[in-house]
Amino acid sequence: MNVNTSCNFCNLEVESVEHLPHSCPFVQQILCFLGIQLPVFNQEQSWLEWLAGFFIKLSLFQRKLLTISYWAIWFMRNRKMHEDLQENVRQTVNFISSHLREFEALGAKNNPRATTFYQWSPPRPGIIKANFDASVDAAHNSSVARIILRNSEGSVMAT
Repeated sequence: MNVNTSCNFCNLEVESVEHLPHSCPFVQQILCFLGIQLPVFNQEQSWLEWLAGFFIKLSLFQRKLLTISYWAIWFMRNRKMHEDLQENVRQTVNFISSHLREFEALGAKNNPRATTFYQWSPPRPGIIKANFDASVDAAHNSSVARIILRNSEGSVMAT
């Protein structure tokens, strides 16, 4: 089976966890439109250290914007991959802006459920907790599922 591993947005490099957040030209254009200036990636650190170091220097609003942006970019990447739908930079920026406004409106209502709904809670000692997520692509008769098992201390036991 021939699998295309190039970036769904730019087709210039292999899609990787390093490429998408900081070197994909499509993503860089989106972040530029949103006023997010990424720091230079230092090859001596991992991409996660790079992102964490950048993230802690941002204001709360900028953190929300960056988080929603990366979520939306991943969402658009999956739409392209699984539904063959590709948004342009402007459409993606509008999508991000819309979700940011919605997120800010939820925060303004001070909805306590919204802040705790997705928070993982550990099981009782001696119990293993399983969290599960799945996605189905009916058009291509395919699906993917993931499961993670954690103990009462939050340690991953299996995936």
